[in-house]
Parts: sequence; structure tokens; C-alpha cells
Amino acid sequence: MENITSEEKENLSLFIAFMMNRVPDFEKSVNDVYENIIKHTLKMMYCNEERVLLIYFSILSKWIGFFYMRLKTHLL
Repeated sequence: MENITSEEKENLSLFIAFMMNRVPDFEKSVNDVYENIIKHTLKMMYCNEERVLLIYFSILSKWIGFFYMRLKTHLL
């Protein structure tokens, strides 16, 4: 029996890791994690009406500022 080198171990590890990423169970687990992160984030962001208004007005003011600057540069 012959021992494998460190480089061969590294290559084998990468191969196994890539093969694990191809199975449906792994894809499902990754999707479940993403789904839970999104749900948790949305619950925190929209926990009450005041936060919702704050978020929307913040986004709206950034868009207004962006379009104002674009319009300003085109008119000058």
C-alpha cells in the first residue's frame, strides 16, 4: 500500500467537496439556510409600523437624491 502525498490529499479533498455540492440534499440545506436568514431579516426590519416608514422614507430619499443629481448634471 502506497501513501498519498499532501498535494494528492488536497486534490482529493477538493474533489469530494465539489461532489458534495452536487447532491440535492446539500442544495436543499443551503436553500433552507438562505430562506431562514431572509425570514429573520425581514421580521427584524418590519417589526413595527414605525420601522417600516423609516425604511421606506430612507429608500425614497436616496432615490430622490440620486435622480435629482442625475437631472442636475443633464440640465447644466
